Amino acid sequence: MLEHILDSEIPILEEEDRHSNNKMSLQSIYEDAKKKGRFISLGEGESFEGEFVGVEQTTGQFGEVNTFTFLIEGEEKILNSKSFKLLKGMIDAEVKEGDKVKITKEGTGFKTTFSVEKLS
Repeated sequence: MLEHILDSEIPILEEEDRHSNNKMSLQSIYEDAKKKGRFISLGEGESFEGEFVGVEQTTGQFGEVNTFTFLIEGEEKILNSKSFKLLKGMIDAEVKEGDKVKITKEGTGFKTTFSVEKLS
């Protein structure tokens, strides 16, 4: 059996092809999962646009968390955040249920800020 495997013709990718194909497929998988997922996850400098559905405040293992719900491309998506700056940004932009917004995350860790732009 081992001899058969060793004798069979297995296509060998050049080193460069292996890495570029892998990166492309990982990026595709990441983008697809992000699009299909129920939760909104923003990296530094990333943003999303959606219709604000509502917010709930819950208390969990790590304290109070604001659970924002948005309608994005016909699907409800959740953004969980403990950020006072995001909540304040929503208030300052006078966002109400049914309003379309654009939210952008800047910075990381304790230096994270959110800009909230009311689109309608």
